[in-house]
Amino acid sequence: MPFTISVLRAAAFLVFLSQAWLHVFWDAPFRALLWNQDLMEPWVERILDQGWEEYAACSDRPIQNVIRGFGVFYAACAILCWTARRGRRWQLAALVAGGLALAFLAFLKFLDHNQQTPQLIEYTAQWATPLFLAVALARGDRPRPDPGLVIAMKVAVAFTFAGHGVYAAGLLPVPGEYMFMTMQCLRVTEEAAGLLLRVAGILDFVVAAAIFVPLLSKYALWYAAAWGALTSLARVVSHLTPAENAYGIDPWLAESLTRAPHALLPLALLAGAMKRLKPDPMPDSPPPVAHEQP
Repeated sequence: MPFTISVLRAAAFLVFLSQAWLHVFWDAPFRALLWNQDLMEPWVERILDQGWEEYAACSDRPIQNVIRGFGVFYAACAILCWTARRGRRWQLAALVAGGLALAFLAFLKFLDHNQQTPQLIEYTAQWATPLFLAVALARGDRPRPDPGLVIAMKVAVAFTFAGHGVYAAGLLPVPGEYMFMTMQCLRVTEEAAGLLLRVAGILDFVVAAAIFVPLLSKYALWYAAAWGALTSLARVVSHLTPAENAYGIDPWLAESLTRAPHALLPLALLAGAMKRLKPDPMPDSPPPVAHEQP
């Protein structure tokens, strides 16, 4: 499955590269945990022997250094996405560590917002992609995709779309960011944007279920790839102001690229599905047996 692995390499690379940029040049929500007084105060007093006010006043710079350190780590992982091979165990281990770091980042984003489960599972495709890449590389080039890996990738896609669908369909309050992007990209009213988001949210649930139905899986994955690409690009399009000559667009470009697995994971699954449907080549005919002359 060389093409599937290439797609996974590209998806993981874009996630790591974009997060490296955001961590080094912008920010990450580490303070949602490290400045959470209810969670951290007992540990601060026990380990650092400091009062909470003293810790909060002097910890900003160390936290920023930690964030940048994670950014450097993500940049290294981005390089490993292209150099990792089956026999290089330390590189595969680094990809797994990078995926787990992205899972921790998803948890920090969960803490930083409303601590709602749908938001947490919406990030599944992003942090799971490096893990899928490591597993695919460890299994080596096989003529058919590994069934367990295919199921895990489908679950990641389903979680991502279902998490998005909960908000888009209005089962929980629709984020203002969703409304803003829809109105800016499509030039529609707030009412029309809300209606379009509800329809998109319902389709998210349909896709999350249909990818597990053999007769529907291919069509659902094509839709998921297209919709994942469009929703990712919306971050850039909605914040692009020609009058400002794209000034300040880089964090939104990074936010767009970090969602690349929303489109590329379905494409990787489609590549694997087409490989499974391709008939096995006919075995070569055995060479003719030479008969000795009497």
